[in-house]
Amino acid sequence: MKFQNSDLHDKYKTYKDRVEDYVEHYISEDALPAELIGEFGDDMRILQKAISNTLIRKWFVKNDYMTELINLFDIDENGNVKSDILEDYDSYMKSIIDSFERYLKSYKKNKEDLNKIKEKYDGDDNEDNNS
Repeated sequence: MKFQNSDLHDKYKTYKDRVEDYVEHYISEDALPAELIGEFGDDMRILQKAISNTLIRKWFVKNDYMTELINLFDIDENGNVKSDILEDYDSYMKSIIDSFERYLKSYKKNKEDLNKIKEKYDGDDNEDNNS
């Protein structure tokens, strides 16, 4: 992952804070009459978050920011996701499991070798005691 420009990160934080603040001026219990929204207050908060997150993701694309994350959800011309998260995860897990298996094999062999050495010296102690 390439490191993001600090100035761009500051701009992102500013944009994010403003979007979250400004969306409330359009969709909130304060912006809409209570009799209109009634029991939909919770749904309105969900809608606020959805709108904020959509605008922020669009800002990411426009500013070429967090491209690694954008690429996880980018769609190709055939409507397929370009990057398969499950495939990436499975590949990652396979490498961890393979490494762990090599470690366990090595650990088992080293333990056996150490036990042989220990038995050898433990045997020497018994001979010394019998003398």
